Amino acid sequence: MYQLMYLAVSSSIISTLEKLVILPVMKIIVETASFDIQKIKNPDISGEEYQQGEQLDSWNVREYVLFRDNHTCQCCKGKSKDKILNVHHIKSRKTGGNSPDNLTTLCETCHTKYHKGLIELPESIKRGQAFNDAAFMGIMR
Repeated sequence: MYQLMYLAVSSSIISTLEKLVILPVMKIIVETASFDIQKIKNPDISGEEYQQGEQLDSWNVREYVLFRDNHTCQCCKGKSKDKILNVHHIKSRKTGGNSPDNLTTLCETCHTKYHKGLIELPESIKRGQAFNDAAFMGIMR
């Protein structure tokens, strides 16, 4: 029924197409491309700089985000005097992932209030560009 060229398409994609397409499909062509996300973020990057990214010398993403945010709640700027800090996903993990651009530091007080809907995050917390599409294309390749 389907003539697939250059790519083995999963059965879930085919079943979705069968539900959506009412006319016969003779051929499916899927184009893929590779993206250098570091080059998108920093067009001048080259050589060893690829090995010296923004998280260099950090044990993990959480430690990096806490350091980047100066171990200070990005909502109340430490006014709550709360000693417990959380690394909060600005967008859900499902849509925004665990990249540092999707994470911010919130004290326990602000984090709890946010999830109860009592406060909103300041606009300044919203960070850079999401690269979900570029990552998806890399996975597809």
